[in-house]
Amino acid sequence: MSPPAAPWPTLSGARSSALKGDRELTVRLNDSAAVAAYRRETPASMTLKIDKLRAKMAWQKTIVPLASAKVVAARQLVSGNIRLTVRSTREAKLLRTHQEGHTAAGD
Repeated sequence: MSPPAAPWPTLSGARSSALKGDRELTVRLNDSAAVAAYRRETPASMTLKIDKLRAKMAWQKTIVPLASAKVVAARQLVSGNIRLTVRSTREAKLLRTHQEGHTAAGD
């Protein structure tokens, strides 16, 4: 008799939720006005807005790898910070590298 199948997709024994965590990053908002502005946004409009800011930053600073990243989801946490989900762990690493000194408000 074989063991029951796992209730989630696996990759090398890792849960899909653990893999998703590798694709997420948190952007800290230090400005209360920015927190309030994002509270009025829907997750879909927030995702579009943040992805446009990412593209603008890539173009202004000519960071070619950053231009290839894509934010697929964004949501505001209870703390006011923004949780971003990107397509891959490589893109998450790239955004973490270039996140220093910036906020989701586009500073």
